[in-house]
Amino acid sequence: MRYITLTVEAFLLLLLFHIPLADISEAQSGVLVSVDTLYEKPPFYNGRMPLQYRSGSIPVPPSSGVVLWYRFDDYRIEFKYGALVESAAAKDASGHLLAKLKFVDLKGQRARFRETHYASDGSVEFECLSTFVPKSGQLAFKMEESEQKGKKRREYFFMLPTD
Repeated sequence: MRYITLTVEAFLLLLLFHIPLADISEAQSGVLVSVDTLYEKPPFYNGRMPLQYRSGSIPVPPSSGVVLWYRFDDYRIEFKYGALVESAAAKDASGHLLAKLKFVDLKGQRARFRETHYASDGSVEFECLSTFVPKSGQLAFKMEESEQKGKKRREYFFMLPTD
């Protein structure tokens, strides 16, 4: 049997939001876990609205913090930063890489990323150049794709944090 020691904050997160223990342990290590609801539909998002997801961030005043990950129903996106998001990786519950995003350039408010999706055997099945524009709060929405190669089975990167 495994025992976990919870802070009062972590216990309240567990009770109020039904957050899995894996998320609670991330909260204990200095990561703030929140349940977010998005009412504005991102152009490349195909699911039901409003969109609910979890996010993990590190509080960094004066901003709301640096977002480390988003967790959706069956996958998670992890972000790596430089001055802004440099890359992101979408992974399933087992940690298998589903897709990745790598920063290419910034032209005004438009950030471009090379997006690559992988088949279950690890081979590349889709690639494109994705353009994101700041839209809602601390989010940037994907607004277009170009230079597409292959067939995309699913959309993972329809929004990115801007902080």
